[in-house]
Amino acid sequence: MIDLFIQHIQYEKKYSFHTVLSYKKDLQEFVEFVENAREFNPAEIDTKTIRLWVVSLVEKEFAASSVNRKISTLKSFYKFLLQKRLVESNPAKGIKALKENKKLPLFFKETEMQSLLKEPVNLDFESVRNRLIITMFYETGIRLSELIELKEVDVDLYEKTIRVFGKRKKERIIPIGNKLLKDIVFYLERKKEKVGETTFLYVRKNGEKMYPKMVYQIVNSSMSN
Repeated sequence: MIDLFIQHIQYEKKYSFHTVLSYKKDLQEFVEFVENAREFNPAEIDTKTIRLWVVSLVEKEFAASSVNRKISTLKSFYKFLLQKRLVESNPAKGIKALKENKKLPLFFKETEMQSLLKEPVNLDFESVRNRLIITMFYETGIRLSELIELKEVDVDLYEKTIRVFGKRKKERIIPIGNKLLKDIVFYLERKKEKVGETTFLYVRKNGEKMYPKMVYQIVNSSMSN
């Protein structure tokens, strides 16, 4: 089953070599954990077993971001098995991501950020886009260069992840919460109405890709308000 899943993300999803390797490593670690007690059978895994695995990772002092990636891997694995009707349920579905330390861009204080996100937002394209930029910085810790290079295909609404390319084109998968997911969907609807479908996720009113200084000004303006 794991081999089928790996083939799926490699040849159908077109994930990079390094991302596929990370998924495979996460699943191998989970198998090893289960096999300390019994033979591994994906169809017999329950939520309690996965929770115990998460606890063991925390006890080994894995970073919250690493644990969340592993949780995301299991969720993707079981969603695939459900689609193929190889299991009857997804035991990873109810597992919540660990709380991560927020990386606030441009020295936002957390109280300022919380206050900003509670403010009402206009429904025009640019206002919705700007709010999403701020929210994504706050929720994911994504870098400015990574945000600008995000493409629509890098957002997986089904898996609840975004794929980013960092320094030296290193790829990583970031799990996203339900609130951010809804914000992205809302933005995509506004963008389609205003500029139509585009390659890049964040664009100007003319549909062209955004640039660093523009994003900086958006964030800086939000801090000043």
